[in-house]
Amino acid sequence: MKFTANIDKKFTIWQNLTIEFEAKNQAEANKLLKKWDGVPCDREVEYLNTETLFDTEESMTPKDNGGQAVWELHDIEPS
Repeated sequence: MKFTANIDKKFTIWQNLTIEFEAKNQAEANKLLKKWDGVPCDREVEYLNTETLFDTEESMTPKDNGGQAVWELHDIEPS
């Protein structure tokens, strides 16, 4: 017997972002990016471009996900 399943699976993937934000100089800009860990959070940022790098996709394990599940079954039915 064949079945069809609808599953959500969690992956890690890189995304390339081009952003614009205000800083006094390049040293401050670098310091802010390090503080933000690359994710601006305390000032206005304009996203100029985003690109998902699909060739960097990697499956996750529960260990990679803090012990949490990495897939969810939504439904399963005979084909």
